[in-house]
Amino acid sequence: MIASICALLSGGLLYLAYGLDDVWQLAWIAPAPLLWLAYGDAPRWQCAAASVVASAMGTLYFFQAYGTYVLIDGIVILIANGLLLAAAVLLTGVAWRSLGAVAALFAFPALWTTVEFLESLISPHGAWGAIGYSQVDWPAAIQLASITGVYGVTFILCLFANTAALMLRGKRRVAGLGTAISIAVIAGGYARLATPSQDTLRVAALADVTAKESSDTDLDIGQRYASAIRSEAATGVKVFVTPETGLETNALAPVEAASQITGTLVVAGVHNRAPERNMAVALVSGKQAVTYDKRHRLLPEEGKYAPGTHSGYIANGMATAICKDLDFPRTVRSDARAGIRLMMVPANDFYLDDWIHARQAVMRGVENGFAVLRTAFHGLATVSDDRGRILALAKVRQPGFVVARADVPLGTGPTLYTRLGDWFAWLCVVLAVALAGLSLFARRRASKMTTVARHQHA
Repeated sequence: MIASICALLSGGLLYLAYGLDDVWQLAWIAPAPLLWLAYGDAPRWQCAAASVVASAMGTLYFFQAYGTYVLIDGIVILIANGLLLAAAVLLTGVAWRSLGAVAALFAFPALWTTVEFLESLISPHGAWGAIGYSQVDWPAAIQLASITGVYGVTFILCLFANTAALMLRGKRRVAGLGTAISIAVIAGGYARLATPSQDTLRVAALADVTAKESSDTDLDIGQRYASAIRSEAATGVKVFVTPETGLETNALAPVEAASQITGTLVVAGVHNRAPERNMAVALVSGKQAVTYDKRHRLLPEEGKYAPGTHSGYIANGMATAICKDLDFPRTVRSDARAGIRLMMVPANDFYLDDWIHARQAVMRGVENGFAVLRTAFHGLATVSDDRGRILALAKVRQPGFVVARADVPLGTGPTLYTRLGDWFAWLCVVLAVALAGLSLFARRRASKMTTVARHQHA
């Protein structure tokens, strides 16, 4: 009965924190009921079963947002994450009994961060499912990503949840340590947010929502974008971005002319029919257009496109990437070493996942020190700074022309995370392996000593 309650509690909290409801505050305590259960006398099979059920509940939003589009991927993620969460919870319980409360405090965050990181290395969706993204709503909580990547945010969330579980088990001193670390991270985040910004640039995300569903010609659509560029440029906008495949190649002429006349940078999401290409075309006044092909495709639908092979760096700290490219921290980090200060992102989402996907692009900006200008069909048009603060947001759904504009400070450029890479994630891997190994060794040794003692008494 208790195991079932813990499963439902953690499952419900994970579902609300991870998914469409975006109750991000709950991510800080979501695993706590499972960990509390693992620290008690419940049989291991009950802890494992509760973890699998909770993980499955937390993953349900995946099917809500994408339906059968990624059915196989969704089932694999549901099963794998359930089993991996069960293993992490059980190993944390072993650490608690074998090595003590301090080891247990760090065991779970190290184990789950390891799971997310290793999944990101092999998954066709990159780091898509990291729970750290849930905290983009609270910029102070994600500043750590500029040092550790999103994995540091996952770690601190898991640490705090474990702190709560240990507190409920009466381990107040150890819980105090976890609380102190969590407070220090948030305080550091607020300190980073207080740093003054410079070099502000007025930018705008554009989207012609009726473009894909109207009977207008490709050229009509191009002319509407050109008109919007001229109008917005008159208000001081210097950089524009349009949605992924929102324009056909044969409709670029009026957009390019508008860029030349206004002296602005336009990054257009372009579809080319022959050969099939999913591109971002950077139109720079007085210079030759820069063409970028999407590197990470959403299969099978985008299998018709050949993947890109090079960075979307344009010039002067400006760069582009397309939609799913931003789900891959290593790809973006490699680009960011060139000194990106503003990233333009044409995108295309699935309606219900609008914020779920947009916040991943915001996190990449915090990790690597650049502002993000993004617009997505069936999603959101957003402008965020390199601290993850949302400066402008508009839904790209209702028929009409959508504009999200803001004066955005250009990013400071490469961060410690950009330069050092996934050092923290690998540290978690080492810590997780060490703690798991020591815990199992200590448990086996204790079991042997108990067996010897029984034989001596016999």
